[in-house]
Amino acid sequence: MNKVFGMFLLLIGSSLMGFNMDNNYIGNILIRMIACIFFFMAIKKFSNRVNPISELMPYRKGDHSILWVTDGESGINEMPSIFNSVGKVTMITNLISTNERYPQLKLEKCPVFVIFDKEGLVLKTYKKDEAIQYLEEKYEGDLFKKD
Repeated sequence: MNKVFGMFLLLIGSSLMGFNMDNNYIGNILIRMIACIFFFMAIKKFSNRVNPISELMPYRKGDHSILWVTDGESGINEMPSIFNSVGKVTMITNLISTNERYPQLKLEKCPVFVIFDKEGLVLKTYKKDEAIQYLEEKYEGDLFKKD
């Protein structure tokens, strides 16, 4: 919100730089203000349509990322070493809020492991061993190459 307000003040300030008192000038200010309001409304509407899953996806093509949702009550969850080969691991301890944020994943229970590549979801499993096996197959031979 502060950015919007700052840009609005910048627009008005730039309009006042060539200040003169003819009627045309005031009309120009009003047109600019209305255009600015419509512009920010369009940005707000567009930003709501951005896919929230994109924030979970890996940064580079060829990489993978993991969303690991736990119940938060089962104590310390040791991260499997193969997860260190993955570009990005997101660990969340609340299934309800995760389903609210990413409803298209349709997560049913914890723990759940959702693996993405740059194109989208490649595996959703409730078994840690299955997630580990998938990643070991993808990163076979690469495990010790990354320095």
